[in-house]
Amino acid sequence: MKFLKNTILIVSTGMVFVTCKKEEISPSSVQGGPAFSFSGTIGGNSLSMQAGVNNYYMYSSYTHDTNNIYNFTANLRNTGTNANSIQITINDDTVKSSSQLSDINKSITATGYYPYNVPGGIPVFDSVHFTPRIYSGTPSQFIYDFGDSTGSNRSSPTHYYKLNTTVQTYTTTLAVEFPCGTKNLSNSVDIGKQLNELKIDSVVATVSQNYQVSFRAYIENGQPPYLYGWSYKGNPYHLDTTVTKSGTADTVNYTYPVPNQTYTLVFGVMDSHKNEVIYYNYNFTDANAASCRIDDYFVSTPQPVPNPKKLSSVTMTYTDANGALYSSNNPNQPSSSTFQITSVSNYQNNEKNQPTKMLQVQFNCMLYNLVNGVALPANGTAVIAVAYH
Repeated sequence: MKFLKNTILIVSTGMVFVTCKKEEISPSSVQGGPAFSFSGTIGGNSLSMQAGVNNYYMYSSYTHDTNNIYNFTANLRNTGTNANSIQITINDDTVKSSSQLSDINKSITATGYYPYNVPGGIPVFDSVHFTPRIYSGTPSQFIYDFGDSTGSNRSSPTHYYKLNTTVQTYTTTLAVEFPCGTKNLSNSVDIGKQLNELKIDSVVATVSQNYQVSFRAYIENGQPPYLYGWSYKGNPYHLDTTVTKSGTADTVNYTYPVPNQTYTLVFGVMDSHKNEVIYYNYNFTDANAASCRIDDYFVSTPQPVPNPKKLSSVTMTYTDANGALYSSNNPNQPSSSTFQITSVSNYQNNEKNQPTKMLQVQFNCMLYNLVNGVALPANGTAVIAVAYH
């Protein structure tokens, strides 16, 4: 069963009108003038609307659907008709029962990109599995930081990264506590890359008792041959070396002349498509400290997570001057379509003292009419309000 909470906001001189009840509320983030608006083109025609002007108002609501997803909706329309109105619905990013409040500060973020709602749902998360390589000793604790959120104390966690329209690189860290002390490592995760793009899986260091270290790099994907580059910074006696290989791994041996010092290895690789990467930094201290060792941790290739419940997806609906309904929810929606939230701020509570958020958005998509088969290109910006809780 769905339940609906509403708020109707008309902002012109700091007044809010709620259904038939008039209630005066002090303005918060906006002083004078309409707060909510739409400006853009639909089907090649310019369209401009402002709440508080020409009988337009902003109607905000949220629902909790049968999939246990909160849906935050903004509707900018005329008081007397649905014609020439715009409705935007943003789904929450997690499943929650009706007894759980939505965490809108987490699910709707500034500068965030959101996919358009289509049948079957577009993946909005990548799963990445982390596996430490322990060479000796018994760790007492693992502490991960995934780069986008607080860490995990599990030894081999799986983390879910929110997808973006561009490649996002997250620096991850792992602190492993041994009886002999804590070892700190770092690695990076690229979210949004094509699965066939070049990726350095890991660099493994094998340490012998005479301070010799054998570094072996594992490469995934890309197009051979590969060009490798190794740089042992902190050691003035070593020159950088590059070799051309047609395989997927390379081994380099090096002897550190002085123990108990920290050296940084920087590894770079380029494939035949010129995908250059400077990826791995290995900090080596004291080659004899072999009683408790973890040299790296493996980061799996990101895998898109199915999204049948359409989490974090957006639906835009347009009603034209003749009352014809157009929606972005269509399997033909181009993959190049974008919806971005550029600003999020707190706004006034509604008449039930429920909070609202003011969002600034920009978009580019196609709007489809299922009756006449017409598709209209749409793009523009809007300032909308969504209610929650």
